[in-house]
Order: sequence, then structure tokens, then C-alpha cells
Amino acid sequence: GHPLLSIPTTCFAVPSVENFIDKFISQVLPIAILTMHKLRTPSITTSATSGYLQPQQLGTTSAPVDSGDSTAIDTINDILRARADVGSLLKEHFADIVSFLTLLCKADDDSGTKAPAGTTLQEYRLSAEKGLAWLRTQVGSDLFPELCKRNAEAIIIGCLRLCRDTPTVPYFSFKVVGNAMSYLCEIISVPNFSALFSAHNGDRAYMILVSMYKHLSEASSGQQVELMKAIQGLLTGFLGPSCLKIPIVLDASIRVLCRIIKDFPSLRSLACESFRNIWESVVETKDGLSLLTAHFHVASSYLSSLATESADVGKCYELLTETFTDRAEGMPFLARTGSNGNMRPKVDNALRFA
Repeated sequence: GHPLLSIPTTCFAVPSVENFIDKFISQVLPIAILTMHKLRTPSITTSATSGYLQPQQLGTTSAPVDSGDSTAIDTINDILRARADVGSLLKEHFADIVSFLTLLCKADDDSGTKAPAGTTLQEYRLSAEKGLAWLRTQVGSDLFPELCKRNAEAIIIGCLRLCRDTPTVPYFSFKVVGNAMSYLCEIISVPNFSALFSAHNGDRAYMILVSMYKHLSEASSGQQVELMKAIQGLLTGFLGPSCLKIPIVLDASIRVLCRIIKDFPSLRSLACESFRNIWESVVETKDGLSLLTAHFHVASSYLSSLATESADVGKCYELLTETFTDRAEGMPFLARTGSNGNMRPKVDNALRFA
């Protein structure tokens, strides 16, 4: 690690190191904790089958915290020294720390993740596990799972935002994100992805979708592609038919995709592919057709205007119209008139069409 005084603060448009820490602490703190626990030797005891520290072992292992890189320790001490309450600081940035360290914990050799030159992936994986163990000790062993549960949405969003489709350092593929979410399920005692995202009557999945759309709309063009692929993976990989059938989740999924199709032409192909996958997966389920009826007007009124401009949008619109023409005569009329309006969930105005 580099001492904080060596940071070219002017390049980051901040006048001092203190301002740099305040502005970028959500990025600096997880990296500092990781580097602080960089291993000289693999002294931590892991599962014989997986090679990973198990959730129940976090904070309970007898393995000592290695001294690691002295410069990194000085760095994190500089960050924490100015804070009166270290515990509050760690809790404030809990989701950023956990999402980054958990991804590293689950970045196996088959995932394509690469370590910086001169290091090994195992070294970083074990360092991340020690970092999580240290974090659990700092916030309290009993409180750690509860904080994970409270911050589950933010942790998942953090993992998705770090997901990459192209190998970079660090590189977290969607497979790694899936592994990290499985790990999160174990920590908070949730049986599977469906239960994780269906929590609170679908509010968790809804908030994650809306937040990911917001991050996408604020990102650079290069980042937008990566975030769109993360959204696509979330919709088609994690939110199964049972979760998508929750009215608020289905509504948010359709509206988010339609807004992306409308506002980001470069992402239309990916968004349309996700739209078709969602539509087809829901329509095949029990009561799926009646659920989709409530969204026919919103989707068709938008897709019809772009159907002639884009082949991808045209396929979506064709799927939309054929669904009701082939399966339920008169359904489009019900959707247009809102006769089935009692099925429409309350939706945040941020996702409504202008």
C-alpha cells in the first residue's frame, strides 16, 4: 500500500488528504481493511471441502490477524484515527465493506477472477476472509448477522455494481456475484435466492431494481453496459418466476426495462432480451396471464412506438400482442380499460412513464 500523503489529491479535485478520505471513504475503507489483513502465510483454518471460511466461523476463528503490510496498517489507522467512534464508521459503510470483501471471499479460480501481478488469488481470498472476521469482531459477533440482514439490499446492490463482463483487476463475474449472494443467504439464515429477494412482500427486489436503474442512469456509457448486464443477470438469474409473480416486483421489472429501452438505445438489445425472458417465464406460470394483463397497456403503449425502428423492440411487441391474441380473446380490452386494475400494485413515481 501507499501512504496517504502520496495521494495526488489535486487529481481528485480535493484540497487535502482529509478531504480525499471523506469523499472516497466508501471505496478506500474496504481496500484498506483488505490490505491490512494481507497474509504472509495461509494461517487461517478453512472448510476442508470448500476452502472457505464458513459464515458461522466469522469472528470465532482462533487464527491471529497477521501484521500484513505496515503501510496499509498506517493507512487504515490514519482513516480511523480522526473518527471518534470507529464502530459507527464501520456500520455506516458496512454494506460497501461487506460486498467487496464477500466478493473476494467467493472469487475462485474457475470464475476468471485475476489477482494483481505478483500476488495470488488465494492470498486475496484469505485476506478478505480475515477482513470479514475483523469486521465482525469490531461491530460485535452477535450484531454482525443482524447488520447483514438490515443492509442486505445495499450489499446486493454493491455486489451487482462491482460485477464485470470483461476481465479487469479486480474482476468479479456474475458467477462470483451469485456465490457471494449464496454466502449472504447463509450468514442471514435465508434458505435460497427466492426467499432473499421475495422478502417483505417483494419490497427488497423492488428497491434493488429501482436502485440499479438509478445507478445505470447516472453511469458513464462504458459502465452502463456492465450495469445492464448485471440487471439482466438479476432478472433472469436470481428473480425466479415465483418472485417475479409478486405484483410489485413484476411491475418494477417491466417498467425498469421499458425505461431502459426508451432512454438508452445502446442497451435495447439486452433490455429486450430480458423483457422477453421475463414475459415468457411469467406467462407459463399459473395465473401468469392475468398478472401480465395489468401491464399490457403500459408495455404496449411504449413498445408499439418503437417496434418499427428496432427489430429487438419489434420482437417484444409481437410477443406482447400474440400472448393475448392467442390465449385470451378480449384481454387487451381489459388491460386498456383497467378492468383488472385491482391487480396493479402501487409504484414509485420515479418509474412512471411521462
